Amino acid sequence: MIDADAVHEHLQTEYPSPSAIEWDSFQGPIPVYADYNLVQEYLTDKRFKIVDDPKVAKILWLCEDYEQRRFQEWGIDFSSVYVSYFKKEGALVIKNAIANMINTTLKDKSCMQLTFDLESALPQFIGCFQDREKKGLENTWIVKPTAMARSMDTWVCNNAEQISRLVETGPKVAQKYIERPITFKGRKIDLRYVVLMKSLLPLQLYVANEFYIRFSNNQFTMSESTFQEYDTHFTVMNYGDKDMTNMRCEQFMEAFNEEYEPRGIRFQDLNQKAFKAIADVFKAFQTRYGKDVEKMGNIDRSRACYGVDVMIDQDCNAKLLEVTFAPDMGRFCKFQPNGYNEVFGNLFFNEENNVTRIV
Repeated sequence: MIDADAVHEHLQTEYPSPSAIEWDSFQGPIPVYADYNLVQEYLTDKRFKIVDDPKVAKILWLCEDYEQRRFQEWGIDFSSVYVSYFKKEGALVIKNAIANMINTTLKDKSCMQLTFDLESALPQFIGCFQDREKKGLENTWIVKPTAMARSMDTWVCNNAEQISRLVETGPKVAQKYIERPITFKGRKIDLRYVVLMKSLLPLQLYVANEFYIRFSNNQFTMSESTFQEYDTHFTVMNYGDKDMTNMRCEQFMEAFNEEYEPRGIRFQDLNQKAFKAIADVFKAFQTRYGKDVEKMGNIDRSRACYGVDVMIDQDCNAKLLEVTFAPDMGRFCKFQPNGYNEVFGNLFFNEENNVTRIV
C-alpha cells in the first residue's frame, strides 16, 4: 500500500503554488462560459463576464458531462483555457471508485464507513455480513447506487439476501450504516460543505465558511420498521414535496452547542474533524492520481468546486458520505449572494474571502 502521507508531503514541496489566472486587464473582463444558470446569475464580479460562445471563453465552467467530441467541435485549446474539473475526478465522485481509492491508498480509513462495491466484492461483503452476525455486531447497511445522487434508489436494510438482490436495479455499494449519528433535537443531520480544489499538484483545498445542515423530518430511531421511512433516515428534502428545515450555520452552531454543552461537545471541534476527513480523501486522490493527471496535460488549468457531505457519529467521528461534482448551489446562492464571486476570486485570483484553507 502507498504511504499516502509521505507521498503527499513530497508532492507538496515538489510543485510551486498556482499563480493567478493569466489575463491582461487591458483586454477587459475575463470571459466565462457557464452552463449553470446560477453561475450566470450570481457571478457579478466585474473582473468576469458571462459569454454565450464557449469558443471565446477563457474559463469554461461546466456542470454537464460533455463528450470529448463536443470540445473538438468547439475548437477548444486546453493549453489556454481554464476548466472547472480535474481529470480522473471520477475517483472522487463515483461511490465505488472513492471507496476503492480509500481502501487501497490510506492506512487510516476512518474518514469513511466500511464500504463494499457489490459488483466486484459481493462475496467479501457477504462474508463480512455473516461474520458480524456471528459476533452479534450491529449489522445495518445503507445501499447506494454508484453514480446517482439525491438518495435515489437508496435503501437501509439489515438483510444480506435483500442487499444482494438490490444490485439487480443497477451497480451499488453497501456501506455500514451509521446507527448512532449525532442528532439535533432528536433528528438525524448531515453537513454539506462547498469544497474548492484550486490545485492538485500541490494540493490546495478550501472550504467555504457557509456550510449547510440537512435534517431528517422525523425523530431518529433504529427501529427496523422505520427503515423505509424516508423522513426518518434521509436528510435530502429539497426535491419533491417535502418539508425542509432551513437554518443558517451560525444559528445552528449556537443551538447545537447549547444542546450538547452537558456532554462537553462543541460543534467547532466537530467541524475541524469534518475538515480532516475531507482533507484525507483529497490527499488520497492526489497521492493516487496526481502524477497521472499531470501526464494527461494542462493540470495547472484545472479548478473545481465540489459538494462534500459529512456525517458525525455519537463518538464524534466525522465520516465522509460522498463527493458531488457540480453540486446544487441553490442554498449557497440564497444565503451567500456574493458566494460565486468569492469562489471565482479564490480559484482564479488566489483570494481567501469567506473560505478556510484545509490543505
